[in-house]
Amino acid sequence: MKASPPMGAPATPPRFDLARVRAWAVIVVTCLAVLSPLVPELRGRNDDSFPLSWFPMFAKTRPDFERPVYVVGRSPDGKSMKIDVKWWTTGGFNQGRNMLTKTVAAGPDELDYFCAKLAKQVTKKRGRRWGAVEQVAIVRGKFDRARFFGEGKHEPLDEKTLYSCHVPR
Repeated sequence: MKASPPMGAPATPPRFDLARVRAWAVIVVTCLAVLSPLVPELRGRNDDSFPLSWFPMFAKTRPDFERPVYVVGRSPDGKSMKIDVKWWTTGGFNQGRNMLTKTVAAGPDELDYFCAKLAKQVTKKRGRRWGAVEQVAIVRGKFDRARFFGEGKHEPLDEKTLYSCHVPR
């Protein structure tokens, strides 16, 4: 055990502690990053108020209606079943959505190949659900964001078929 210095003797000066300096540096940098949106010059090109982000989701207001492109399988009685993005890409949802959007923009030749490939996959699926599908359709739906997220109503307000092909049986 260390003995205390005698009364009236000068105390030993505090040691320089590098770990404390690093901890304080992290605290100061984090506080500045969180408070950075308060300084207009640091908000970025889209005047984003989310710290250190210029992603449009945080910088711009979203439209009332979304019009995504997706793929459905249709049965003769008119029932539609969404075909999952994993059927045409090994990547995630955004990669599949971007791929589908590019395919639609590329025109009929690309759409024909893409649709035929999905129709072949439908024939390989077992069960009553996929056995009834006779058509694969690439559609653009219109969804009300308030109904979709607020009320949980996920059916489209409107659907426009961009391309379709028959399932070979």
